[in-house]
Formats: sequence, C-alpha cells, structure tokens
Amino acid sequence: MMRASGIFILVFFCWIKSFSQDSLSGLGKAIIDSDSIHKYNQLSSELLGREPEKALDYSNKALSAATILNFKPGMAKAMANLGQLYLDKGETSTALEYFNNYYRLSLELQDSLLLADAYCQLGGVYRRQQIYQTALSYYYDALSIAKEKDYEGILRQCYNQLGGLYYFKKNYRLANRYFFRSLHFINPETDKAEYAAALNNIGVVYKADKQYRKSLSYLKQALTLLEELKNTRDLSVVMMNIGEIYQVYNDYDLAEMYFNKALEAARKVKAVDRIVESYEYLAGLMAEKENFKLAYEYQTLYAAYKDTLALNEQRNRLQELSKKLEVERQEQSFKQLMKDKEIELLNKEFKISKLEGIRKNHLIYLSGIISMLVTLLALVFYSGNRTKRKQNEQLEDQNRRTHFHNRQLQEVNEKLKQSEHELRSLVETKDKFFSIISHDLRGPLYTLSGFIQIMKKDIGVFTPAELSRFSIQMERSLQGTTALLDNLFQWASSQTGLIEFAPAELKLNKVVEENKQLLQSAADLKEISLINSVPPDLSLTADIQMMRLVLRNLMANAIKFTEKGGWVKVQVREAEEETIICVEDNGIGMSKKDQDGLFRHKRIPSQRGTDNEKGSGLGLLLCKEFVEMHKGSLRVQSSEGGGSIFCIHIPKVA
Repeated sequence: MMRASGIFILVFFCWIKSFSQDSLSGLGKAIIDSDSIHKYNQLSSELLGREPEKALDYSNKALSAATILNFKPGMAKAMANLGQLYLDKGETSTALEYFNNYYRLSLELQDSLLLADAYCQLGGVYRRQQIYQTALSYYYDALSIAKEKDYEGILRQCYNQLGGLYYFKKNYRLANRYFFRSLHFINPETDKAEYAAALNNIGVVYKADKQYRKSLSYLKQALTLLEELKNTRDLSVVMMNIGEIYQVYNDYDLAEMYFNKALEAARKVKAVDRIVESYEYLAGLMAEKENFKLAYEYQTLYAAYKDTLALNEQRNRLQELSKKLEVERQEQSFKQLMKDKEIELLNKEFKISKLEGIRKNHLIYLSGIISMLVTLLALVFYSGNRTKRKQNEQLEDQNRRTHFHNRQLQEVNEKLKQSEHELRSLVETKDKFFSIISHDLRGPLYTLSGFIQIMKKDIGVFTPAELSRFSIQMERSLQGTTALLDNLFQWASSQTGLIEFAPAELKLNKVVEENKQLLQSAADLKEISLINSVPPDLSLTADIQMMRLVLRNLMANAIKFTEKGGWVKVQVREAEEETIICVEDNGIGMSKKDQDGLFRHKRIPSQRGTDNEKGSGLGLLLCKEFVEMHKGSLRVQSSEGGGSIFCIHIPKVA
C-alpha cells in the first residue's frame, strides 16, 4: 500500500537566516515596522516543524502588520508560511489560496527568487492532490528560473519535489535520481533538517523498490538528525517508514513501537493527516498479529479522523462557494445600480434635447450676423495673405535645402551605426575565440602533457593494462581537442566570411558513415550503438563540408548526452518541398524551457555530458549557421529523461 506519508519535502527559503527566539520574545510590545514583520516571519519559519500553533500565530501577526503598512515583501513571506502550515494540517484549499496570493505578490514585486519559490510551492499542492501534470509544469517553471539565477535553495527544493512526484507515479529510478541530485546542494553540517528530509526520501524510494536494507540505513540516518534537531513534525514521517520496514521483517514489537512514536509526534504538532496514517498503520499491524480487538479500535479511530479531514475539506469548499455567491450578489447589485443610472441618464438627455432645440434657433440668427462679419474680415485678410504667401514660398525653399542636408547627415549616421555593429561583432568573435583557447583548448593540452610527463618519468612502473588505459584517455583527449580545433576553425571562418558556400549533389549515407567511423571510439567508450538508417541511394544537394560538420556535431552531442548502453540513430524522411535529416538518441533529454531558449541567443552555452565530457558551445552554433546558409532550419524535440531528436530541414532544389 502506498501512503502519502512516505515522502515529505521540507520547505526552506535560502534567504532566511537563524534568529534567536529569546531575543524576539518581546516583539509584541515593540512598534510595528518592517523589521518587526521580518522577525515575526523568521520566528514562524523556525517553528514550522516544532510548534505549528505558535508558527501560525506569528504568521498571522506578520500578515496583519504587513497589510496595514502595505509592506508587500512581508506579506509575501507570511503568505508562504501560512500556505505551508495549512498544507501540513491537510487543509489543501486554504493552502492553495495562500500560495496563489504569494505568487501574485512575487509578480508585483518582480522578485525572481520569490517567484521561483511560489512556483515550487504551487507544484507541491497539486502534487499532494495527485494532479501531476500541473505540478510538473510549476516545477519546471521554478527550475528554469533557479538554473538561470543559480538559486541553489530552489534547485534542491524542486529536485526534492520532483523526486516525490515520480515516487507517487512509481517511477523509482527517476525518483531517486532527483533525490540524489538534491543532496549535492545540501550542507549536512549547516542544513541538517533538509539533509534529513533528502535521506528519508531516498530511504522511502528504496523501501517501495523492496530494497529494505538500503532503505533502513538511510531512514535511520534521517531519524538521528531529526532527533538532534527535535523536529517533531517530520519525526512522525520517518518513524512510520521505519515501522513499516520492521513490519515487513515480521518484527512486530519494533514496528508497533515506531508506529506509536509516530502517532505521538503527529499528535504534538496536530498534523491530522499523519495521525490518520498512524492509525491506519497500527490497524494493519494488529490485524497481522491477529489482535483483532485492537485492530478494530485503531480502524475506528482511523475512520473518525479521516472523516474529520473530509469535513475540513468540505468546510473549505463551502467557504469558497460562499465567497463566490457574495461576489455574484455584489455583481447583481452593481448591474441594478447601472440600470437605474441609465434611466436617470435618459431623462436628462430628453431635457437636454429640448434645450438644444431652443439653442439652435438662437444660433440661426447669430450665424447670419457672423457670416456678414466674416465676409468683411475675409476682404481685409486677402490682401495680407498675398504678402504672406510669398514669404512662405521663400521659407519652403530654405526648408528643402535644410532637409537635403539632414538626409545626408542621416545617411552618414546609418553608415556609422553599421560600422559600429560590425565592430562589435568582430569584438564578440575575438572574445569568444580567446575564451575557447584559454579555457577549452588549454585544458585538454595540459591533460595530454601531464600524461606524457608521467609516462616519460615512470614508464617502467606501469602495467600493460595501465598503459592501455592511459593511451585510451590520451586518445579521447586528442579526439576532443581535434574536434574543438575543427569547430573553432570553421566558426572563425564563418564569422570572417572566409567560407565558400558550394552546394553539390552528395550521397547522404556516405557522409553519415564517415562520421560514424570518426565517432565510433567515443561511442565504444560509453557502450553506445551508432545506427545509420539513411538509404544508400538517397541524394541531397548541399555543401558537403558543411553537412559533414553539422552531422558530426549533432552525432557527437547525442553521444555526449546519452548514458552508457544507449543508442544514437541517424535517419531521413522526404517531404514534398524539403529533406528532413534527424539525429535521435535515448539520452537524458532537456526541459521545454531549455528547448525554447536553445537557439534564441547568438552564444549557445556549453554543458557537461553524462560522462562529464566538456564542450565549448560552438557545435550547435555552427550547425545553426551552416543550416541557415542552406536556407534551412534546425529544430529540436525533447523531454527530460526521454531523449532528444535534432532535425535538419533542407529545402529541395527546384
């Protein structure tokens, strides 16, 4: 049986620092200002796991004071804490309302850290409600911001949440992949509570995967840390997980002890959902022990508390419905008021129309008098206008000369702007060139030099197996350096206009096969299968050198981001007006946000591969430029954990 208590995610904000509770005990007497609101919120965050009632009190005080002062950062933090508190109490609707307000405030404040955290919290609510697709959408939005801004706190929080989501979807491999990723961002000395949460989550996944020894090891480490911290809220979760493993081992006494401890901890923090689960565990255990009397009692308590949870949810829904009805009532009142105003306005318009008729009669008499005066004035102005016309003609001639000179100046300015743009482009090319030489090229050369020095000095002490390993590593480093130099040369040539575009008919299968031979050793190191599915007789009109480089880079990238034992396939399909060449892999893939931003910038960032392979980011940049020189396009389809497909669309020659 899978229960919601199996996974818990601790919510911490990376900008909260420790604050002494004793030094803040007199806040109620202080004058309320922004500092006081911050301190209330800090106290609430510290007490979330130990004393939720006090945490709730401090959050409400912070929200009230911040609302009076219209201090939006304080309101946002209070909303976040209240959302977490109500989520722990099982009141999902109320929690969602607070988190939505938190999200709106973070947008108003234009604070990317708060916005990323709000996305993560909303994802947690929908994950709790098993609306997984919506939860995933929020998590990916949070991850996109966190990766761009390097928010480590949000990254580890999102990885924890994603691990929990995939756990509930029974994808245990992906679940533990995300939980282990979260460990990289947690300091076990300073962030013990978060470290304990990650250990618990890993233990629960191993438990679900029936790897009980591993599970018990991680869970007991988490228990030790939480007991040191006196974190009662999360102790109940870990104890229930440990009790369940002892129940599997048929050690009923230990299982009962841990279930009772979990129940006691859940009662202390009034976590109704965890109390319900504790009774469910105890009822099942007593039934296994054939103590049916106790099993019945625990089952009765489980049903009663579960009904309480359902009633809370129903009450929240009724409150929301009441709010909607009140809004509708106000809308009806407003509509009636508008109708009354319209009637009043029609009456006024009728009175105005009567007065307008009287005014028109007066205007007829006045217009006759005015027309006579206008005729006289026209005669006076006619003579003056003749003189003005001559003066205007002289001014227009002068303006034409001025306009001609301005146009010449504008043309000069345009040429200067174009020259400035070209100069900036050259400077960017130079900067990228030297950056690659100083970082990406120098590193492999130093590695090769180091290997040669070691072998030269101590050649006699190495075994044939060690020498073979060194030679493989040197060959791999040389291949990477050669590929980098080739890309660097091609890129520099394209930037300076030295590459001649010479399309001709070529056999695509042969080009793919050549690249396959070049990349075979790199694929063999990772046990990756290279598959050429291009028909032998298929012809294509393209620049053969450019097409070789484009396919080589796409195939190399696929190998780079595919784990050991995977595959990379090159295939082609014919459309009416274009030929589509696709390089497909079953690698780690990428998120929708990463795909959207992949070709938007002139510089494509480099990333390390699944075996820590390095890159310069030039490969995809060259691919994009060379495909566009063919009047074609480069497109990508991918999903995290689901591989990638890069497709080259080349128009057919008419």
